[in-house]
Amino acid sequence: MKTDLMGSYRWWRREGDKLPNPSYAQRIFSAAGPVEEFILSSRGPLDAEVQNHQRALRMGKNDRALLGMGVYGLARSLKALTEATGGVREPGVLLGLGYLDQIKPELRPCEYFTNYDYKSALERADELRERWFSSFCEETATSLSELPVEAKDALSSYLSIPSFWLDFGPWKTVGEALSELLEGKKRQSLQIRANTLKTGREELKRDLYSSGIASDYSEFSPTGLMIPGAVNVAGLPSFKEGLFEIQDEGSQLIALACGAKPGQKVLDLCAGSGGKSLALAALMENRGLIVAHDNARLRLLRSDERIRRSGATIIKPLSAYEEVAGSAPYDVVLVDAPCSSTGTLRRNPDVSWRWKKADILSFSKVQRELLQKGSELVKRGGKLVYSTCSLLAPENRFVAEKFLENNRNFSPAKVLPGLPFSCIGSEGVRLPLNLPGYEGDGYFIASFLKI
Repeated sequence: MKTDLMGSYRWWRREGDKLPNPSYAQRIFSAAGPVEEFILSSRGPLDAEVQNHQRALRMGKNDRALLGMGVYGLARSLKALTEATGGVREPGVLLGLGYLDQIKPELRPCEYFTNYDYKSALERADELRERWFSSFCEETATSLSELPVEAKDALSSYLSIPSFWLDFGPWKTVGEALSELLEGKKRQSLQIRANTLKTGREELKRDLYSSGIASDYSEFSPTGLMIPGAVNVAGLPSFKEGLFEIQDEGSQLIALACGAKPGQKVLDLCAGSGGKSLALAALMENRGLIVAHDNARLRLLRSDERIRRSGATIIKPLSAYEEVAGSAPYDVVLVDAPCSSTGTLRRNPDVSWRWKKADILSFSKVQRELLQKGSELVKRGGKLVYSTCSLLAPENRFVAEKFLENNRNFSPAKVLPGLPFSCIGSEGVRLPLNLPGYEGDGYFIASFLKI
């Protein structure tokens, strides 16, 4: 029974027979030593560091794919692979282990890796994971709050996450935590949103197919499509013409949860580069006004090209909060707050180690302040929507609960009624990583009506 259970919980060794050409693997990984150190130091977003390295070395498609396998394989199994080496290794060895760890043992091209005993290290990593698993495998129905310290440490090591995630997470039992967090180890499809100002989802699907790209309908978003594998869609004429945006399905659903109608005045308080503002403009049929605000002016400036391409004419980017407040009140205010991004685990496995416990509490404080600020800009009878791409309760449910406790002039509203999301009382809903058919990020969404 234990062996079968272990097999069902393996997230590594998922690669099939088609592997990137490993001829120059050792050299590629050795040259990426700075990326490896970046992962170990958890200094910031990993994807940007990888892209900078790829551009600096002018890496081709196959080499980028090979490096990506090493980088994200290491990030997903950081705890086991670093402990398996004992800390003594040349630059690039961990990336090589991250690459090989994802391949079935009988298919591993170990002969191309001569600067370290990779086979023995991977065997040690497997032994560690087996040992950790044996510490909690009989405890899947046990409450996390009652799990012995040793078993909890083993569980966090096995999942390669900080142990405080298990304290801060929404999961009640070991099994619930395993179910969602193991889904976070899997790669997700590329997700796009049809720009209904210019085309429909069916038409876009046909257009992609004519370009040789297969796609599937998103499970919940009525305008979303999912494209399996790594595809560069930004070079397609349909993208340049603004027929679609690259956007996570969860992000699309947040815009839908706002319930914005044509002719209304909407505020996107933490707009970033404008993805949700664009989705809102399409939902509003390009009628009304959307004020897109972000404190980071440069980030907001990046929305200009996206807005132009989309054909949306109702989005007004504003970086000065005084101007934003001067346009109040709004029918709808969206507060998609800065957060730990732990819900992006599938595409950003480095978030597992980027934050400390104190960082999460700092995020929570900022989120409460932003939600309060947003509430002051909603008209009576209007809607306030709060969202994060975090898995952790201090950034989600606790923020919503505290807001309702302190603001008696707001009442909780239903979020996307009729869709089978994981409800949390009256304080909001979760889009968990293990929601059947869903491949988007883990999101929390709460909605409030101003009385």
